[in-house]
Amino acid sequence: MRKILWILLFFIGQNVFSQEYHFDYMSTYEYRQHENDTLSQKIITLGNSATEDYVLRILIKNNKIWYESIIDFVKKEDFQIHNINEKLEVDNSLVVDKGKALEIIDCENYTNKYNVEYVTINGVKVIKITRYKNKKKKKVINECIIYTKPTNVTKNQHFSFPRLIFPLRCAKFKLENEDLFSEVNFIEDNKELHFYKLIDFKTIDFKIKI
Repeated sequence: MRKILWILLFFIGQNVFSQEYHFDYMSTYEYRQHENDTLSQKIITLGNSATEDYVLRILIKNNKIWYESIIDFVKKEDFQIHNINEKLEVDNSLVVDKGKALEIIDCENYTNKYNVEYVTINGVKVIKITRYKNKKKKKVINECIIYTKPTNVTKNQHFSFPRLIFPLRCAKFKLENEDLFSEVNFIEDNKELHFYKLIDFKTIDFKIKI
């Protein structure tokens, strides 16, 4: 009887202290630091259209997963996870191991300021985001050029785009846009860098328990 009680307490404890994350969309970008780079990486992000409190990021190099982590904005943690299948079959549930958590940036300490412009080039909606060092807006850190394309799947995918996660979460600017980011690149010191090209975007039903 006592053994059965201990078993029940064990499973109750597991449920109390575990956390479940649900994802309903996934975007995959091909990434090159320079436009003419022959080798590219894949950056996969999973998000939940009902909440902006967390995202899952996966970096793939040479067709292998190099890094995967969940950013939990409520807990202010960015922690690595393990046991994700390289085939990334995301229409099921998965129990994973949680690695060491890293503290993410506090929005109060995020001092960069932004300016957002919307233009149309050859019928394509383009967003230009200028990032400044501080509120004086004298020193430009970089410019982000975003080409968009219409989609029937409307999610809050902006919050899962790698380089915009933190400024959007910290409400440094808002995007008036329902379209997908099809191609993105940055301009730093008059040089074009960090090229992203959307190669897949789809709805999923995927849960992770930690």
